[in-house]
Amino acid sequence: MKTLSKVMVAMLAILMLAPMNAEASKKEKKKKEKKKYEWVMPELSGNADFDLYLLTCDTVWNDVQKVAESMNTYTFKTDTLRDVNGADYVMAHMEDASGAYLTRGAVTWQLVNAIMQGTNIVLDIANIGVLTASATTALPDMGLQALSYGKYLKSGPKVIELCGAEIKQITAVRRQQYQQWKAMKEGAIDPATLGIWNEEQLKSLSKCCFITKLDKSVGRELTPEEVAAQEALMGGLNIAVAPEVEGETLDAEPEDLDALMEAEGA
Repeated sequence: MKTLSKVMVAMLAILMLAPMNAEASKKEKKKKEKKKYEWVMPELSGNADFDLYLLTCDTVWNDVQKVAESMNTYTFKTDTLRDVNGADYVMAHMEDASGAYLTRGAVTWQLVNAIMQGTNIVLDIANIGVLTASATTALPDMGLQALSYGKYLKSGPKVIELCGAEIKQITAVRRQQYQQWKAMKEGAIDPATLGIWNEEQLKSLSKCCFITKLDKSVGRELTPEEVAAQEALMGGLNIAVAPEVEGETLDAEPEDLDALMEAEGA
C-alpha cells in the first residue's frame, strides 16, 4: 500500500511539473527568437548635435519605409506574347495595388524617382556615421538626460545596417527595371501591328505599355502562367488606367533621363 502511494505521489509530481517545463520551454524559445528592430523617434533632447543625429536617423528610417511601400504598391511587370505565326513579343507595364495600369510617363517617374531617392538616402546613411561621433561627444554635456538618450547611440549603427541593405536592394531592382523599360521604349512597336486588340484597347495599351518583338522565339513552350496571361491580354483585355498625379510623370527621352540621374549622382 505504501509503495502504491509513493508511485501515485511521483506520478502526480510529474504531471504537475510537465506544464511548468512546457511553459519554461516556451519562454526560452521566445528569448531565442530575435525581435525585429523598429526605430522609434524620441522627443528631441534640446542639444543641437544630438538632435541632428536623431532627426537624421528618423529621416532615413522613414524615407526607406516610404520607398519600400512604393515598391510594394507599384509593380513592374513583363508578359511574353506569342502571335499566330509563332513570333514572340514582350509587353512591359506597371500597375498599382488595385491592378490599374500606370501611364508610361508615370512608370518612368516611379522608376527614376526610386533610383534618385535611393541615392540620396545612401548619402544620408553615410552621414549618420559622422553624426554618431558628434552625438557621442555631446552626450556628457547633456547632464541627467544622458541616462535616457545614451541608448540611442546604439540605434545609429542599426539604422545604417538595416536601411542600407534594404535601400541597396530596392535601388538595384528599380535600376534594372529602368534599364529594361528604357530598352523597351527604344525598341517599341505599334501594338496595332499584332492585329489582336480593338481600338479602345489599343488606346489604353498605347498610353501604358511598351511592346517589343523578340529577334527570335524564346525557344520553348510557354509556361501555363504565360499562356494564361497571354489569353487574358489577347482576349477581353479591359485596362483600367490609373489617373496621373501632378508632378509624378516624366516623358523625357532616355538620354535626357540618364543625364539627369548622372548629374544627381544616381
